[in-house]
Amino acid sequence: MEVVKIEDISALQIYCDKCRDLGWINNSSLERLNIDMMIENQGAYFGIYENNEIVSIAGIYKFHELYPDDWRMFYRSATLPDKARNKGLHRGTGLRGRLYINAFLEYTHNGSLYFTTNIEVSNGNQNAITRADQHMKRESSLKDSYVDYVDTLMLYETKQAIWKLNNEKYYKRAQSY
Repeated sequence: MEVVKIEDISALQIYCDKCRDLGWINNSSLERLNIDMMIENQGAYFGIYENNEIVSIAGIYKFHELYPDDWRMFYRSATLPDKARNKGLHRGTGLRGRLYINAFLEYTHNGSLYFTTNIEVSNGNQNAITRADQHMKRESSLKDSYVDYVDTLMLYETKQAIWKLNNEKYYKRAQSY
C-alpha cells in the first residue's frame, strides 16, 4: 500500500462517482471536494490506488479558517468499502493512517498538522462519527499520545473537535512499528 499525491483529475472524478453511488455526499463530486479552496490554500489530495483506480483519499491544506500558518490534514478522507485494508492493527493509527501522515509531513516539510473529528452530524452515520471522536479522546489521554486535543467549536456549521499532531511523539511511536 502506498500513498501518493493525486495528479490525475479524471481518476479523482471516477472516485467521486463511486462515492456518489454509495451516497457519500462530501466526496460525491469535484465541487464537493472543494478543489478550488484546496488550490487557493496550497492544498492537495493524496490517495491510494488499487488496479490503477483511486480507492482512498485524504486532503491537506493551509488551515486558513483557524491556523493560517499551519495545515489541516485528513480533509474529506474516505476509503471505498473493502479497499486499502490495513494489514495490521496498531495502537494509535493503522497502516493506512500512518502512510497518509507520513505523506502529509513530507508535503508540509514537517509542518504543524491539525485534523478535526465531527461530534455531531445532521446526516450520515452518527455512530461512526462518535466512534472516531471517542477513539481520539482515548488516544489523546495516553502518556505517549501523538495527538493533543485543542478545542471544540463550530466549523462549517458542524460541531467539531480540533486535534493537533505532536510530530516528535508521532515520529517516536512510528519507529516502533
